[in-house]
Amino acid sequence: APSMRPALTRSEALLAEDALRLLISVASERESNGLSERGRVRRALLHRLFLGETAFSALAETLSRRVTEHADFAQVLREVATFVPPDGGGSGRYRLRPELWSELDPFYAHYTHADAQRAIERYRAHARSSSASPSKGAEGGVPSLLPRAGEGAELSSPFASLPGALRCRRLIGLVFSVLYYAAHTPDGTPDGLLTAALWLLALLYAPAQRQARQ
Repeated sequence: APSMRPALTRSEALLAEDALRLLISVASERESNGLSERGRVRRALLHRLFLGETAFSALAETLSRRVTEHADFAQVLREVATFVPPDGGGSGRYRLRPELWSELDPFYAHYTHADAQRAIERYRAHARSSSASPSKGAEGGVPSLLPRAGEGAELSSPFASLPGALRCRRLIGLVFSVLYYAAHTPDGTPDGLLTAALWLLALLYAPAQRQARQ
């Protein structure tokens, strides 16, 4: 068996995770190139709702004016959320439509580390509750949390070849180095670093997955 390597220090692990997060953003982010204005509104609303139910006033405060003042904002909000009337006093709240959990991107560019962790925890809670509910039936399965990078969002020149960076041998080697380190160090690899490496690996296979669905 391979000899055990020394564990990464906290600073080394954080630096490595930040590097992989940057690579994920470069390879998959479509906010500025590839998404329509309406697509940006939808993505922003979804990732706010992944963090929890929210009142309309909170949406207006936390989302940019570019999003809230878009002509289709109200229509997109109805598409991605259901309105929960107030129970007694207070105002109503908007709740994410559960079938949209598959669109969660824990590496969403506007998420902090705490936001990403909160969204993932809520996804897991939804998964547990859905699995425990017999009323959901066979069609009530929880969607897999996998990258959807570039789906329906073609990059324009000069960025069209950017997704090909995922097939770079050095990048693939980097990902597998993290996985190897996770298996052959006494304390494994920190969760954040391992998650980033696995997400990059899933991004690599995302085009093949889309082709299979088509």
